[in-house]
Amino acid sequence: MKFYWEDLLDGMIRDRKVVPVIGADLLGAAEPGGEIPFRRELAERTAGKLREAGLDSPPVDSDWAAFVDAALRRIRNRGDFTLALNEAHRELMAGMTDDALPQPLQLLAQITDFPLVLTTTTEGLVERALRIPEDEVLSCTVNETADLPINWQPPVRCSPPTLIHLFGKIAATPGFALTEEDLLEFMSSFQDERRPAQLLSKLKRSHILILGNRFPDWFARFFLRVLRGERLSLDNVSTFEAVAEPEARSSRPLVAFLQHYSPRTRIYEDGNAVDFVRELHGRWLSKQSKPSTASVPAGRALRGGECLEPDDMRKGSIFVSYTSEDRAAAAAIAKTLDGAGLDVWYDRNELRGGDRYDEKICHHINQCDLFVPLLSRNTESRQDAYFRREWTWASERLPAISPSRPFMLPLVIDDLNPYKSPDLKHYFGMAGRREVHVLNALNGVLDERSVQDFIDAIHQVRAPHAAAV
Repeated sequence: MKFYWEDLLDGMIRDRKVVPVIGADLLGAAEPGGEIPFRRELAERTAGKLREAGLDSPPVDSDWAAFVDAALRRIRNRGDFTLALNEAHRELMAGMTDDALPQPLQLLAQITDFPLVLTTTTEGLVERALRIPEDEVLSCTVNETADLPINWQPPVRCSPPTLIHLFGKIAATPGFALTEEDLLEFMSSFQDERRPAQLLSKLKRSHILILGNRFPDWFARFFLRVLRGERLSLDNVSTFEAVAEPEARSSRPLVAFLQHYSPRTRIYEDGNAVDFVRELHGRWLSKQSKPSTASVPAGRALRGGECLEPDDMRKGSIFVSYTSEDRAAAAAIAKTLDGAGLDVWYDRNELRGGDRYDEKICHHINQCDLFVPLLSRNTESRQDAYFRREWTWASERLPAISPSRPFMLPLVIDDLNPYKSPDLKHYFGMAGRREVHVLNALNGVLDERSVQDFIDAIHQVRAPHAAAV
């Protein structure tokens, strides 16, 4: 089955709708001759802590799950085990430099198109790689699930994503997942009154990327069904799942199940989860170095996780704000107005976000003479997009601008009826100001009358006592 890279990259870069679910395979290389997996070193340190406390620790000669099961059978007191584990984990994390973080996590952290990240691991490596402060990480416990805030907005590109530990984080007290039975209890909480409604609603509208979780066959099916939020066999929706799991490649029953009942799920068959992350990072990085349809200026490409910065703008220009789907219309409008002798600025970058980026865009909006938002069915359907930040910053200028001075000149570029859109009043209207003047430019084509409207508006801005538009 062909893996659909273009669909995945498009969902990441254009829509920012891909949510990775990071599993333990990304915590360290397990192939022969590679580095010691993080969990093996954690097991060895935990065993040492148990012996120091006079407790009977099993030998560390098997995988993590087997070590945990054996230790819990010997000790019988779960609290004693979690105390030793927490102390070992804290010491191991304190002694680890950023350069020593597992390479797969470092590569994922460079990809700036994941506004939301989930992890099924209980260690602190994921937030360390993503540079998320510990107090900003959301973490479930066996008794209480963590949910997205009702008013949650995706962080801007190049800002740390929102991270949720689905099965809890290692702590001094029990409450995080240690055994397969714990996993079952956590997933059960996703089904009852404790269910994280906002998170599940977000996932239902997102593409889910499952990476190296090593779930048993039965649990993988259950996990995917819960995150999907509907029958796996439904095909009349626009989301998909991508799976890079060793079990999915080796377990033929699971593969057959997904192929038969989940046609929108694609399985990566060219390697393991680490191989997938390396290929994803390389493909994503190559997209950043290619100019978009409106060319990115030289030296502004995104590499190694560094953000683009917008071009400089001449003070007093016309600022054109648009959603990415309407880039061609924005370019056509800018070309027409430029041909009429007007200074026009629009953001030619395909990628947007980050503190420096936001600061510069906001400065441009505060320095422009006219703000021209392009309204379309695309803007109507995009409820969480960067252009809405621009619209908000522009609307914040209105109280300081005379009601008779033109500033907002919305342009409708398709068959959208702007007067039935809540956006028109919310962003561009204001008590005490006259009705918003809306112009039309179907597919970005401005007629002579509309061009003259812009010329007259600029003249009025620069000669305040001239006749009103």
